[in-house]
Amino acid sequence: MKKEDCPELSFKLGINPGVSKRGEAAASVVDPADPLHGHVEITSRKNFRIRAASIFLEGTSRNWVGRSGNDIMLDISQAEHKFLSQTLDISISTLDNVSVTAEGFKSFIPFNFIISRQIPTADPQRLPDHCSQLPPSAELGAVFIDQSSGKRYAQPSINYELRALVSFSAQDEDAVVAVESILPIIIIPHTEEFPPTSTHDFPTEFKEVDSKLLRLSMFGRPTGTMSVSMREPQPLSYSSSSIYAVTEAQLDLEFSAADVGDAVLTLQAMKITVHPLIRAKTFYGVEFFPRLPSQTLVGVHGRTSMRDNIIRLPRKELSHLQWQFKYDLEGRSHGDSEVSLPSYPMDDSVASQNRPNTETQTQSLSQAPNGRWIATIRHPIRVESSLLPTFCSAIAARLYTVILHLKVSGIRRESFNLEVPLQVINLSPNGLRDDTDVFNHTILGPTISDPPLFDRRSSATSWFSDESLETEDKPPHYRP
Repeated sequence: MKKEDCPELSFKLGINPGVSKRGEAAASVVDPADPLHGHVEITSRKNFRIRAASIFLEGTSRNWVGRSGNDIMLDISQAEHKFLSQTLDISISTLDNVSVTAEGFKSFIPFNFIISRQIPTADPQRLPDHCSQLPPSAELGAVFIDQSSGKRYAQPSINYELRALVSFSAQDEDAVVAVESILPIIIIPHTEEFPPTSTHDFPTEFKEVDSKLLRLSMFGRPTGTMSVSMREPQPLSYSSSSIYAVTEAQLDLEFSAADVGDAVLTLQAMKITVHPLIRAKTFYGVEFFPRLPSQTLVGVHGRTSMRDNIIRLPRKELSHLQWQFKYDLEGRSHGDSEVSLPSYPMDDSVASQNRPNTETQTQSLSQAPNGRWIATIRHPIRVESSLLPTFCSAIAARLYTVILHLKVSGIRRESFNLEVPLQVINLSPNGLRDDTDVFNHTILGPTISDPPLFDRRSSATSWFSDESLETEDKPPHYRP
């Protein structure tokens, strides 16, 4: 069979009852409970015989990292890792005969896949839970095209495709010719909520508590110590139809002071501004991660890199918090554990008339039991764009954190920085975070990339600086 006489292959996906459309590209979305099925259409100008046929569903990561100097790329390392391979070997006896049409000759090879939820591995116990699920399709960061193969590498690139390999011969010949056809697809798996991250395993990654001495004025003596703490919030949860997600970060504030009068004056004058950020850390490498990736892996032998992005969220100003006094266990009186902070007018014209002076208040409260003032801030975290879910695979991962930067004013200015883990999950169609009906949904459409509201970082501390928080300018680009 001559090359110009070889049949042509094309994929035709089946239409499931739950198929919907997404965006202007009218991309087909296969419902999670449905199989990925269809057929390969074979057309030819001349009659042919099918000698062998296989259809594959494959998932591949293609990453590159580079080493540069003086703004010149010195060398590039690249890696390809196939993490998913499902195969259908077609029995030739089950195929229909070649039919004759006005255009020539035609035949069909049907296929039916159930997409695996887990990454196949010989030893699943070695993988963290986060790293055992299929990663989402993505092409992030800079793209490098290998000129010898034409393959696209990114930072990272995660691709899925259907591939058909069919061997033919002419009707009256024995010589066999193999023909291949590939259909790229996009898969965004439904993901599960995992238990909160054990932050003790990553001592340099997170900051759950921050404490500072507070003063009423620049040269005043310390009035007490304020501690601010935060724990991992509930996940940002997306459904297949949502374009935004909401969760809530809870801040716990404690203020301890030896002098209750100083404490009251400090807390009444204090104003707090909350600057929230979401940080997306994208890890990619050309060697397998030895463990769940973290910043300590970055730069090891030049084989792992991290791209740092943030999403800036609206800030919130709090003039007055609802403080309560919580007695220490040995200082409880009559079974009470909490009392409200005395209320004083905040208008300066009447404050001086009604607010007791420190000396009088200190004397009247000198016998007050030991304890601390506490308050809680519940800050909404709303992202007006869809994000890739949290994932981890052999050479690529996306992890998120919430950063809250608190600025204290009204007294001597202080700032507190907290950073805790955040999960981003893609819910199953029934909206549950369990194993019920949590197959993957598959999309035909453009490559998935990060939303335009992402900023790039220039240094490890740039997100925390006052200048960065006050300006809308994007920071300089980070180059891995």
